[in-house]
Amino acid sequence: MIARLITLLLPVLFPSWRFFMTVGPSPRIEYRLDGGTWAESHPMPAHVTVGQMALRMFGNSARNTQLYMVTLAERLVAAPSDHSRDELLRLIAERHGQKGAVLEFRLVFVMRDGAELIRETIYESDAVKVAEARA
Repeated sequence: MIARLITLLLPVLFPSWRFFMTVGPSPRIEYRLDGGTWAESHPMPAHVTVGQMALRMFGNSARNTQLYMVTLAERLVAAPSDHSRDELLRLIAERHGQKGAVLEFRLVFVMRDGAELIRETIYESDAVKVAEARA
């Protein structure tokens, strides 16, 4: 009986990678304001406590937003659309935008070539006023 319960729980705890059609590099989303320095939008926290991990099992809106942004970025690379671009601009502007600033974002693939990391910019948006991006 317990063995049967464990065999039912294992796929839930350790999902199969065969679920994905392909596994490849995921684009990193970087932004800049007023032509300044590029920075990562919605970065992962460097450290998460056990208590934070437990709370995240019941709700993690920041991570959900980050996953949504990665999905939008992947769509923008595969089949460019105004919707994906506008949604990315809106989400970045809501978090980082300053009134009156000009916002740009880019998608960067980071790949390993031996010991070297290679960064390839695959998309760069036009500059947009933050007020327009939030609309």
